[in-house]
Amino acid sequence: MERPRAAEATVSEDPYTLLKQPFLSISSHPLSVNGEPVEVYEYASVVAAAGDAKNISADARLVKTPNVYKSGRMIVQYAGLNSGVITLLVKSLGP
Repeated sequence: MERPRAAEATVSEDPYTLLKQPFLSISSHPLSVNGEPVEVYEYASVVAAAGDAKNISADARLVKTPNVYKSGRMIVQYAGLNSGVITLLVKSLGP
């Protein structure tokens, strides 16, 4: 993931925790973006990410708040309402 510039965000990683969603085939790498939890799923290939992306409905109804992004071989989930974090994720990953 292209990390947001330092002037825009504070990003930290938790290298010891992996999170698993039942509708995705791999575990996530949790990040904190401006203090908000963000789940990053980094796949071995674009094809693998596309396969799992099919398991997420267009409105992301399986996720608390529908903030799910797919970029290349990554799926990123943010289940929060912080508009600043959402803006940073859209700038880094696309809508």
